[in-house]
Amino acid sequence: METVKESESSANNQLCQICGIQARKYTCPRCGLAYCSVNCYKTLEHMDCSESFYKELVEEELRSQKSDPESARNMLDILKRMHENQEDEIDTLHDSGSGTEEDAPLDSDDEEDVPDLQERMKNVNLDNPNEIWSALTSAEKQEFEASLQNDQVKKLLPRWIPWWSYHAEKELIQDLEVNKESNNYVKNCPKILQVPKFNELLNASPSVRYNLLNVLYAYTYVALCFNGDHFSSFREAVDMFLLLCDNMRENKNFEDTTSAIESVVQNILKNDVIIEVEETISFLKNAVNSIIEGPETENRCFYISSALSDLYRLFITAKKSASAPKQTAVNGEFSKRFADPNHDIKVHYTKKDLRLCLKKLEYYLSWIESYGQTISINK
Repeated sequence: METVKESESSANNQLCQICGIQARKYTCPRCGLAYCSVNCYKTLEHMDCSESFYKELVEEELRSQKSDPESARNMLDILKRMHENQEDEIDTLHDSGSGTEEDAPLDSDDEEDVPDLQERMKNVNLDNPNEIWSALTSAEKQEFEASLQNDQVKKLLPRWIPWWSYHAEKELIQDLEVNKESNNYVKNCPKILQVPKFNELLNASPSVRYNLLNVLYAYTYVALCFNGDHFSSFREAVDMFLLLCDNMRENKNFEDTTSAIESVVQNILKNDVIIEVEETISFLKNAVNSIIEGPETENRCFYISSALSDLYRLFITAKKSASAPKQTAVNGEFSKRFADPNHDIKVHYTKKDLRLCLKKLEYYLSWIESYGQTISINK
């Protein structure tokens, strides 16, 4: 006959080992800890286990696809979509009381028979998030969501160092080796586009320098927002740029520095594309200032020309894509669970619009070559 103590012990074994209140539903595949929900899973007591598993998962995949930056970008896109939508998904799951054995992750014993992640990803199309999602085990899917829930992803993603970060130190006597190393910044920057001279440059409006500031602010924000990988999501990048840049979208001319900068800032705020407003705007201003200052005194306009050339190629990519037939979206499990928040286009543009933007960028590149020294963020 079962004693009272044995009965209590048996009941306790069925409870979550973290909160000790709710019934256990899941088992951590790394440490075997039984828990009831994602909220318990992400507690400080279990943080080391969840972080180490997720870090290994991401790093292993990024290493296996190191030669393909676009594949890495696609993996990051998946994480972003999950971050945007997983809270509602988790609330629905908990409110419905679901958590059956079928939904529970594999335990440690079962996972011994599952091939490692790299092996499972060999034949997976990394352009298709649904295929990636299907290749993950139940435990890995839950690890993804839990790690996103506690906002650890930002610490794990590779940090992009903008190409405009380098600035040569001013020295009276420069060592030849140091000078040789400093010239390496050219290799890290977008290649400068060679454009023909424009006859109209002699009669260029004074507003050109301010219009260029408007373009540079919008471009820099896009580059930072996409972590330097804006070509992997070129449609969204062009869309965001045109949303922010009144000079390109509306052919608006600016009469001073303040209005050119404020226009971009207001468009950012109006379209709710940032959260930490003051910190982001300050960071953006410093970034544009770095571009305008250039890598070194004798090559001051180099970064400006690189930025405009990079933007030009982004528009070329979008223009080519505008002629290609649109692919039908595949609604797999991942797409249904994590809808893409950037799917709806905010700015509708035609090939003609893109051609006009390209022509204007050519003009700006030519203008920079002749008058770039006159641009300043402080005037």
